[in-house]
Amino acid sequence: MSALVLAAACVFGVAPAAAQAGGGAASAADSVVFRFAWPIGIEAQVQYTHIIDRQGDTDQPTHIEIEGEYAMHVHEHDLGILIEHLDPVSVRYRSSPTLPPTDQRRILYSTMGVPIADWVVSKEGAFVQIQGLQALTAAVADAVQKQAPLADVDMVIGQLANQDQLFNTAQERWRNMVTDWIGAALREGEIGGGQGSEANPVIPDLQVAYVYEFKLNGMEACAAPGGTCARVEISQFYDPVALNKTMNDALTQMGMAGISFDGLAQESRVILLTDPTTLLPYQMDMAKGVQGIVKINGESRAFRRSDEISTDYVYTKR
Repeated sequence: MSALVLAAACVFGVAPAAAQAGGGAASAADSVVFRFAWPIGIEAQVQYTHIIDRQGDTDQPTHIEIEGEYAMHVHEHDLGILIEHLDPVSVRYRSSPTLPPTDQRRILYSTMGVPIADWVVSKEGAFVQIQGLQALTAAVADAVQKQAPLADVDMVIGQLANQDQLFNTAQERWRNMVTDWIGAALREGEIGGGQGSEANPVIPDLQVAYVYEFKLNGMEACAAPGGTCARVEISQFYDPVALNKTMNDALTQMGMAGISFDGLAQESRVILLTDPTTLLPYQMDMAKGVQGIVKINGESRAFRRSDEISTDYVYTKR
């Protein structure tokens, strides 16, 4: 991994801690209250589109689109609830420029799509852990060997399906989908907000300040048992001065004093269609991006990294 890719990943890996959207919202008769109550035994077919844009990591910008699907099954677990993600498959893959057949991203994204682990959450809705890594690793190895028999399987897993990456992705997805909204009491159209700080993903002692805004956009028809879902939105914005300082401190602590950031800007947004009586999702759109200038041994390069993920859930068993 190049120094630029590592440095940029340090920034892009920052995900806001739970905003606790309901923390500042007063309950009222006309408020929509969000509760966690995922039924055991529920099953869904999940379809997603993931768009990845990278500029500055290499000499040529990269654009990747993945459409994939998998099954989601919910079971009891000793620690609460197990959410399995089964039979992942890539339905459509496209990249610009066309990646060579030996490229790790093409090998994995064009066969099984974006790897996702199984999740364990508490009965109260708190994220606990990921599991099923052995089965997932075996599935990745099988996909790689069928697509490119001479490829280094361990390298593909290390770059695109390592345990830390899977855990961070799972925790962020669950937070956006469930944790942020548990206990919230929101009125349509009202905007709430606050501020907080988030640990740097590489150097946990370093904190990144951010502000957030959330709102209930409205209620609309959906396939939930009650017939209506809430469309909610939350956005996070980071203090650019604090972000630059924190990331530069992180690089120094990592022994990468020859690398520094300048002009960093990062933000993220989530729009969720959910049943407020259970917090079962029906649609979730996530977008996050970071851009700035990275200086490596006196040489400057502009970079931009963005991800957009749109996910739809169709429940096949309740």
